[in-house]
Amino acid sequence: MINFHYFADVKKTLYDDSYMHTLSLMKKAGVGTLWPIIYTSGKYIADKEEIIAAKKILESEGFKVNAITIPVGHPGNSLNPEEFIDLSLPNSWNYRVTADGEKDYFCACVDDTVINDNKEVVEFCRNAGFKQLFFDDDLRMGNYSEDIIRGCFCENCINEFNKIHNTSYTRKDLSHACKIKNDIAEKWITYNCSKITKFMKETSIDGIQTGIMVMHNGGRYHGIDIVDIKNAVPNCLFRVGQGHFDDISFENDTNHENEISSIKNHINIINDINVCYSETTVFPPHALSPENLVKKAKLALEQGINNIFLMSGTWVMSDEYWQAFINEFTK
Repeated sequence: MINFHYFADVKKTLYDDSYMHTLSLMKKAGVGTLWPIIYTSGKYIADKEEIIAAKKILESEGFKVNAITIPVGHPGNSLNPEEFIDLSLPNSWNYRVTADGEKDYFCACVDDTVINDNKEVVEFCRNAGFKQLFFDDDLRMGNYSEDIIRGCFCENCINEFNKIHNTSYTRKDLSHACKIKNDIAEKWITYNCSKITKFMKETSIDGIQTGIMVMHNGGRYHGIDIVDIKNAVPNCLFRVGQGHFDDISFENDTNHENEISSIKNHINIINDINVCYSETTVFPPHALSPENLVKKAKLALEQGINNIFLMSGTWVMSDEYWQAFINEFTK
């Protein structure tokens, strides 16, 4: 059975009458589950009462309703470049620090404060009746450039790494190791992966199933080790972005070999098709045509993934996208 998923906007659900028209199109297009964005950059997206009220409205429209959070921030305004979004972090959070010693603005260091704050959000969602929750971008230790080893190079992280290995490496030492990708770099990768695995384990609570969004072609260089996370949280969900968010990159991928290879790779690593979600994205708004978005979804379906998670930053896809899915999948 094909299961289409999409995010939902709490405020639009409550206060924008035109949103009901869009919800109707989503339903006709086969979207069965909506995932309201609950929490981003250390702040709830709305009052808790509003979140619960929006959930009830969406359910009354015939949707199954789960939750999404953006747990550690997001790199700049890359959710929807057409509007302002407050991505500032709470004063109690520490910024992630790059290998150059610069603050990685909009993204937090994954420390105990961040983990505890996010666990409280999971508990709220569980108590509000949400059954599943996805931790969205960027629950990892770096942004972009999948071939570059990232991590948080703040003093606390460096000190913790040295304590674990009984070493005295400086930021400069670790930065150099990451560039040449030696044995020290491998230990650094493992350390940063342990931070994300710890986050997933400590925010996993009874009564709600959690999942993580995984970047194109994996993510160990950015702190995501799928196997370790599976071992720590056996019922974890995995939503995987395969890249090619616009027409140019999608059409330049000859016979879509790169996309298909990435899909197969993730299926093999996750090793459980039932917890695999394919993130099928158009970004920025209108960059991928409705026809190509349909093709992109069908690539994942052909590989056996039945949970297709449509995404578009925070932009709500316009009518022609839903009509394309109606035309293709409800013949």
